[in-house]
Amino acid sequence: MIGGLVVLWTAAACLGGGALALAAFGLWRDLPAGPRVAYGLPLGFGLLGIAVFPLGVAGLLTASAMAALLAAGSAGLWLWRQPAPAAKVAPAVRGRGDWPWIGLVSFLLLTIGGLYLLVAAQPPTDGDSMAYHFANVRLFAEAGRVQFIPRAADGATPMTVQMTYLPPYILGGERAMTLWSAATLGGLGIQIVVFLRRAVPVAWALAGAGVLLTLPVTVYGGSSGQVEMKNAMFVLGAAFAVAEAARDGDRRHALLAGLLAGLFVGSKYLGLQFAAAAGLVLILQRRWLTSGAVYVSGVIITGISWYIWNFAHTGDPVFPVLFDLLELPDHAFWTADVHANFEERFAIEERRVPASLVWLVLYPFRVVFDPLPLFEAGRTGPGPVFALLLPFAFLGLVRFRKDAAVGDLWRALAVGVLFYALWFLIPSSQRFRHMAPVLPLVGVVFTATAWLWFDRLGRVRILVLAAAVTLGFQMAIQGGFSLPYLRHALSGESRDAFLDRMIPEYPVVRWINGHLSADDRGATQLRHALYHLRVPYLYVQPDFQALVDVRAATGDVDRFLAQLRAQGVTHLIATPHEPGPGYTGMAASLVADGTAVAVADFDTPVMISRTLGRNPEAPPARYQVLRLRDPGAPRP
Repeated sequence: MIGGLVVLWTAAACLGGGALALAAFGLWRDLPAGPRVAYGLPLGFGLLGIAVFPLGVAGLLTASAMAALLAAGSAGLWLWRQPAPAAKVAPAVRGRGDWPWIGLVSFLLLTIGGLYLLVAAQPPTDGDSMAYHFANVRLFAEAGRVQFIPRAADGATPMTVQMTYLPPYILGGERAMTLWSAATLGGLGIQIVVFLRRAVPVAWALAGAGVLLTLPVTVYGGSSGQVEMKNAMFVLGAAFAVAEAARDGDRRHALLAGLLAGLFVGSKYLGLQFAAAAGLVLILQRRWLTSGAVYVSGVIITGISWYIWNFAHTGDPVFPVLFDLLELPDHAFWTADVHANFEERFAIEERRVPASLVWLVLYPFRVVFDPLPLFEAGRTGPGPVFALLLPFAFLGLVRFRKDAAVGDLWRALAVGVLFYALWFLIPSSQRFRHMAPVLPLVGVVFTATAWLWFDRLGRVRILVLAAAVTLGFQMAIQGGFSLPYLRHALSGESRDAFLDRMIPEYPVVRWINGHLSADDRGATQLRHALYHLRVPYLYVQPDFQALVDVRAATGDVDRFLAQLRAQGVTHLIATPHEPGPGYTGMAASLVADGTAVAVADFDTPVMISRTLGRNPEAPPARYQVLRLRDPGAPRP
């Protein structure tokens, strides 16, 4: 109950805060009700994260400070008393109610939202959320301040979105945080409906939202702490703000676009590429100089804080990308050797096809029809809908390019296409889910223009059938994904039993929580279980940190032991192994010479996935908890 109320309060603060921001630069009175929400909600959401950050740096992550922040944002709700001008809707779709269809699709949307909230209401199990999205939030809340996490990729990284999780977590606990993370999809759904409504009837706008909210990649991360679909709100808002600024030369929309793009910049390094893409589309239009200057100012205002934070602690604002270029000296947590290993691993494991113009065109089709394992485009992909809509969307874009609404769609799509091109051609991870923030934008454009094509031909029923099949198929996938969580909600199963079932290594974590204290510290490579550890820990991933150097080629056991002791490590979680290099090999060396002793052993099942459960044919994985003996004594 308290968690739900906190979520509603946080949503009110975002809606009110966004309204105050829009009013501050003179857009509020000119915006219809729909765009007020479509622009104001993501703006308020991001500004909440911006406001939490300095409070965290100052050590003010307290319930009273979070409550005051939400109260300040909620004060902006009074602006909704001001009447809004009429919405700009294409004459061809004005007044087409289709009320039975509207009722049906609205019911389906409520079902979709209910399934997301059902999953989010259970204890969190998503791997990336356990590693840092939720894990870092819990660390900050328990410390009462934002702390620098000396770890590349998931520690020293922009976290504006994760900052919005702190007020719900501090005021309402874990369930409030997880429910809030899922509830943000509601804001994305509203945006999709508002921007589609400019060109299509209400029923189609709602159906388009349903399809885009049940894409495999959305289902995969929608109820978790993952930020891709949260960033999609910034992408969608910024792209259409760019389109309006380019069309009218209105500097207010240029500022809005910059603020929203900057929020993506402050939430993920990929936001830098998006901000560049949106800026390029903007400056190729009229009044490019002043609009461009205003846009860049907006990006800096909302995007710079985490880059200053990382620069202050590492000397590299986009740590560790510029480590070599800036010729930075070795840190305790990052060295030239570790950086070289990081870049080598990245080149091998994150990029499997050349960054060429040919593959720039082929990649989206390969993702859909024959994805490489690296792309992770099976369970985290776009599904078939974009490939099905592509030819008809293209025909609609070309045929109706002179329509005012389609002109905005062209400009917004240009932002998305340029973002994709920059992402692919500049060395980035080729895992498809990193492109997820742009999918709702592309989906809005494709849905609107495909509908225009079929509507003018009088063949909308074909599109109705395709939409019904797609939505039914994707909702079935979402239902299957939700079943393990529904089982927990209905069975009265304990939290520990549920986590044992969903996280194979959770028994190891449960033992540690029950047997170690705040005076101990564990070293672990169990990335997807960090959130659930309730004792101090050090994550010793070989490519992300140098505090304890555990690269595969590293075999200096004396140095390994000295680094462990310097970090206050008392226990290690490891798999049994022969003495040798790497983390498990050096841990085995410590056991072999008596420096460490096994105090617990576990056989854990191998999972196919959270949805499909355990693999009965795979032998169990074995883990040990090792205790270091005599902290001050040398190795034998």
